Amino acid sequence: MTARGGWLWMIGALVAALLAFSQQQHARELRHELERLEDDLAERRENVRVLAAEWSYLSRPERIKDLADRHLAELVPVSVHQLSPLSGIPMAPPPISIDTTWDQSGAGEEGL
Repeated sequence: MTARGGWLWMIGALVAALLAFSQQQHARELRHELERLEDDLAERRENVRVLAAEWSYLSRPERIKDLADRHLAELVPVSVHQLSPLSGIPMAPPPISIDTTWDQSGAGEEGL
């Protein structure tokens, strides 16, 4: 009985060691994944910071006023003489009607 008990204890210890090693490997893989995700998060935060700085630079009121002066200077308000009455706009043609009924009276008789 002692020989069997010794073997059972050895097998039990071996199984426990294998389980501990497996858990250690799994924990190591999870740690590497966590580090990769943290690096990715840091990179994305840096990208957001850069984009916020670019947006602040591009949306400065002086810059927008300068762009408006350069590109919108030739725009003038619409005069009343440029407008046409609504009756001058052609109406869309009526929709085409499609016959969706199907004549079933002769259906299936060709094969008989």
